[in-house]
This record gives sequence, C-alpha cells and structure tokens, in this order.
Amino acid sequence: MTEEVNTTKTEEEKLIQHITIVKNEVRFEDIQTFFQKYNLEMPIQNFLDQFENICNSFKITEKQKIIFLTKLVSGPIATFIKLNPIPRSFTEFKLNLVREFGTQINPGEIHLQLAKSEKTSKETNIEYFYRMQEIASRINLEEEAEKFHIIKGLKEDRIIEMQ
Repeated sequence: MTEEVNTTKTEEEKLIQHITIVKNEVRFEDIQTFFQKYNLEMPIQNFLDQFENICNSFKITEKQKIIFLTKLVSGPIATFIKLNPIPRSFTEFKLNLVREFGTQINPGEIHLQLAKSEKTSKETNIEYFYRMQEIASRINLEEEAEKFHIIKGLKEDRIIEMQ
C-alpha cells in the first residue's frame, strides 16, 4: 500500500511540475508581434496601459513584464532603466516611468497632425486607417472627430478615383 501512495504522489508531482513549466513558457519572442515599440510621441501612460493589457491576456508574470518592457524601449527611457535600481514590482516600475516621462501631449498638436495627414498613393486604405488611429490614440479623441479626420484625408483619393 505504501508503494501505491508513493506512486500516486510521484504522478501528482509530475503533473504539478508540468503545469508550472507550461505556465512559464511564454517568451517575449512568442508574443512580440502584439507589442509596439515605444516612441516618445505617445503618452507613456497609454503605452504602459496597452502593454499591461496584452501581458494580462497572456498571464505574464510581474518579472516578465519588467523584462519584456525593457525590450520595447530605447533612447532616454532605456538609459533611465539602466541607471536606476531594478524595481521590486511592475507597479513600482510603471510609477517610476510615468513620474519621469509622463509629460502631457498637446491635443491641439494631435488635431493638427490629423488634419494634415492624408492617404499616400503607396498606402492602402487599411494602412492609412490604422496610421490615423495610432495618431488619434495619443489623446482621448471622440470617435466622430477621428472619423472626420480619416475621411478628410481620403478626400483627395476619392476625387481622383471618380474622374
């Protein structure tokens, strides 16, 4: 009977060990297509929120979030990360980044950028649409205003097609 209990425990331990390994198998390379590299044009808070939502979808651990995030930044943010001690938690890491780089973006500049943006001849409609959405995501823009700018940028393209 002792042998049966030992055999059962060993099988249970193998299952538990296997589950642990599967849970930690997510690598940056496996999910990097879901992330975008950070550029200083986007508010750091928006970037971090998007990053964290993606990580939460894949059940990424706190430590992995810190490691993955360091792979998505460059320039002054990468330098800031290297020069500061490794944070104890991802929340602390986020707060440090927002405190250091959380500058406000002027909504007027974003509206101006959207107003000047037009679909290029080399760009497909869907590429243009996503480019405009990316610009608009930098501020809290109403859906109607976003649609207006997208359609306005297509106007020239439609005139050419109609002739």
